[in-house]
Amino acid sequence: MKLKEIERTAVEAWSPANNHPIYLATGTSAQQLDASFSTNATLEIFEVDFRDPSLDMKQKGTLPASNRFHKLIWGNFGNGSPESSGVIIGGGENGVLTMYSAHRILASKSDPVIGQTEKHSGPVRALDFNPFQSNLLASGANDSEIFIWDLNNFSVPMTPGTKSQPHEDISVVSWNRQVQHILSSAHPSGKAVVWDLRKNEPIIKVSDHSNRMHCSGMAWHPEVATQLVLSSEDDRLPVIQIWDLRFATSPLSQLEGHTRGVLSVSWCQADPELLLSSAKDNRILCWNPSTGEVVYELPIRSQWCFDVQWCPRNPSVFSAATFDGWINIYSVMGGNLEAQQRTQADKISSSFNNLDPFGTGQTLPPLQVPEQVAQTTLIPPLKKPPKWIRRPVGVSFACSYFHFLNALVSSIVQQKWQDIVCTCDLQSWKEALAILLTYSKHEDYTQLCDMLGSRLELEGDAALSNDACLCYISSGNVERLVECWVKNHETSSPLALQDLIEKVMVLSRSIEMLRGTAEPAPGPVLAEQITQYASLLASQGCLAAAMNYLPNSSKEFRHRTSDADALSFLFIALSQSPPFSPVGVRPGGPAPFPNQPPLSGQSMPMTSPGVLPSGPALLTPASIPSSQLLAARPLPVASQSPLGFSSAPFSSPMNVGYPQGGPGAPSTRPLPAASLPPPPIGKCCLCDLCVQDVCGYSLSFPTSCLLCSCCIYSSVSLCQYHQLPAERVEKKEVPPEHQGLKTTLEGLVQRCSAVATDPKTRRKLEDALQRLETLYDKLREQALSPAILMGLHEIARCIEARNYQQGLMVHTQVVSSSSFSEVSGFMPVLKVLMTIAGKLNV
Repeated sequence: MKLKEIERTAVEAWSPANNHPIYLATGTSAQQLDASFSTNATLEIFEVDFRDPSLDMKQKGTLPASNRFHKLIWGNFGNGSPESSGVIIGGGENGVLTMYSAHRILASKSDPVIGQTEKHSGPVRALDFNPFQSNLLASGANDSEIFIWDLNNFSVPMTPGTKSQPHEDISVVSWNRQVQHILSSAHPSGKAVVWDLRKNEPIIKVSDHSNRMHCSGMAWHPEVATQLVLSSEDDRLPVIQIWDLRFATSPLSQLEGHTRGVLSVSWCQADPELLLSSAKDNRILCWNPSTGEVVYELPIRSQWCFDVQWCPRNPSVFSAATFDGWINIYSVMGGNLEAQQRTQADKISSSFNNLDPFGTGQTLPPLQVPEQVAQTTLIPPLKKPPKWIRRPVGVSFACSYFHFLNALVSSIVQQKWQDIVCTCDLQSWKEALAILLTYSKHEDYTQLCDMLGSRLELEGDAALSNDACLCYISSGNVERLVECWVKNHETSSPLALQDLIEKVMVLSRSIEMLRGTAEPAPGPVLAEQITQYASLLASQGCLAAAMNYLPNSSKEFRHRTSDADALSFLFIALSQSPPFSPVGVRPGGPAPFPNQPPLSGQSMPMTSPGVLPSGPALLTPASIPSSQLLAARPLPVASQSPLGFSSAPFSSPMNVGYPQGGPGAPSTRPLPAASLPPPPIGKCCLCDLCVQDVCGYSLSFPTSCLLCSCCIYSSVSLCQYHQLPAERVEKKEVPPEHQGLKTTLEGLVQRCSAVATDPKTRRKLEDALQRLETLYDKLREQALSPAILMGLHEIARCIEARNYQQGLMVHTQVVSSSSFSEVSGFMPVLKVLMTIAGKLNV
């Protein structure tokens, strides 16, 4: 809806937000002529009084100007004194930049010009005040000229850096709304440059790759420091692009609604969801940049609007200057055109004073204005309330909810908590839980939550049974949580089982930390689920992780460890689980372990050994006495061993030999024990179960282990036996210039491993350590381009400085500018490492 209008061919500037009343300054526009072909220039100030229903604005001050204006801006500088109203800066022709005292113009005092300079070499089309320091002004003109002015010393400007090449006109400059030392400039060619005034240099340049983006306007996001918009004047690409400097390779999104080139944009500082634009299709649109939706549109005019600006003091009002010589003020809150038309008609009638304009002296009848139905319709307001008038919170109640309240209140007053739990509507169980949490005593809360959960399980449907789990979580009842979860969720698959165990472990640790006491022994349902999970881990070769779960989670395990038979328990769990399957193949259900009498002292020929699972060496609790570990008990033997061994009895593994080539190679014949080299002195077994110092071989790999009589895992070949010296591949050293890169990455893995307690994270780190060999091989082979090497060393510097966020940004740049086949082997690992390091804060 139109509120005010003045007939001026001029550029415009609103008074600052702290000024009252609201003023609008206008300066005669350069490169435009009015109907009289006048070349004079005038600076005027009008009062915008919305209490006056007429469309007119009162002129409060006027001043003849020496030159016409390309840009006008009104700032707060000097506004500390009561009589001051700030300063008006005008960018004129021939490089003239003039500073006026707004107070002197309004008071019709002499010498309103308080500063003038001609430092620029061409028309000054770009001006902006720093929102944090009112004395700082940025200006832009021809030949890539950008000056930063201190209004306290208006004679000597500074530059943000060297001029961009090739030289271009500066169409707009804009200060960042969150960071005071960041300035941006835009060129008609479509390129935008972001300057850091602390360094006096550009830090990033953004441009559209279509080469059709003729930039006419630019504005920073009012709240997000890294986002800005650029508008295109080209009729072939009449769009508004939203850019995020964190992903500056392409626009974040694009607003497409205008059919011809966009001439100006203005972002509302009071609501980031309101962005104004005007274009050569005679339309003025208001956008929601987040969704790309047009939330308000003015009726189409007959002339182009070359400038739109939000009012700083009244955020629902904006001005629009058109090439037909009018400056109009509108409201986005809607209105009725009929009242305006009637006001205009009355104004025309009163101007003739009811007299005959032709001099007859006869009284004229009242002016009859024909009704125009098409123009008396309502202009709709914004589609939703703007931010400055939205209510921050709201509450609404239904009648039935009120009656619940009158009852979810009587019980509270009388503190009858069990009545609330037992009589409340189950659909309102959340409200009941909130009341218990707020008002009940701490010692009663756990029992009341369990009662509510039991009610949801017994009386509710399947959805409410799931909600019962939340009650058990709130009460800290782990056993009841598992029981309820198993009833309503499938836990037979490995992923579902892991999901349950993760929830249980997080809840258990949280309760332990809050209460300061260890959790009681798990019940039968929880013990069964943890035992299955430990069996699954053991079947995949994660024996250390399985051991970490079992000691604190299974009564059966604690009973067995008291008999020094923990390893037998793990072996049984392993034999009850499916064989190790390759990556990507889900293990099947557990196979029963048939009862067989223990056999010992007999030889066992080995046929078709299975593929050994890779994983960390097995660690056992240090509480198991070494004397008991030496007394290894005979193990039961399955009719079908889990790793592919035959069911024949076995004896000492010293009579067992792998075929040439290692496990899985075609079998030829067992290797005679006599061909083994004599064992050196020293501890040999990496699983830390051996305590003998008389057997051992030099081990080539950390996951391999010499079999000896004291290692109970030799029966299932969990520790690989080296019958022959391992074939070693001699690798070159990493070149000296890249040795620091290798040291940095391995040090990062070590720092993360030292503090990581989550088994999943530790597995990732172990896998990353192996995958880094791919990078080291490429460094040895000199197979990486200089750009990638430069990026890798920059990542290493970020890691040394523990600036992982910057390292991830460099990582993104390297990946986006490199061939996939060249970096796919190691770049994902580096991202995982930096992400983990950031989370662990190492």
